[in-house]
Amino acid sequence: MGTSGTIYEFYVLARQFVVDAEKAVDVAQARLEVLAATKDAVGAVLGGAANAPDSAREIAAYYIKTMERILEKGKGYVMQEITRLEDLVSGVDVKLSQEKRQALQKRVNVLTNFVELDEDSRPMAFDYPEAAATAAENEL
Repeated sequence: MGTSGTIYEFYVLARQFVVDAEKAVDVAQARLEVLAATKDAVGAVLGGAANAPDSAREIAAYYIKTMERILEKGKGYVMQEITRLEDLVSGVDVKLSQEKRQALQKRVNVLTNFVELDEDSRPMAFDYPEAAATAAENEL
């Protein structure tokens, strides 16, 4: 069972943004550096914009947008956005197509990468296993 909307390389960058940056002397500067690295990684991770599936590009863009929003609004942004999106996804009175609900759920899954992080945690599966395999090779 995969975690829809999760890409391993961006999970690692989210971890650096949340956990590792907190250990830096200048947290804001460390987060800006991770944000820049995330923007640079889009082409490398997804094999260039022409080769990547649209959904992968959208997911990568959402990781970047989330980092930018955390810088603007603080860490509380993540939980507020998760709550807002979950209300939309689960709301019976909200008229959304199944496709839109799935897209919103992917956003919730990305946001949880910024919340449920500690030194040893990892999502169980990723949407793009070839990216996870490449990342695992790089860790060796």
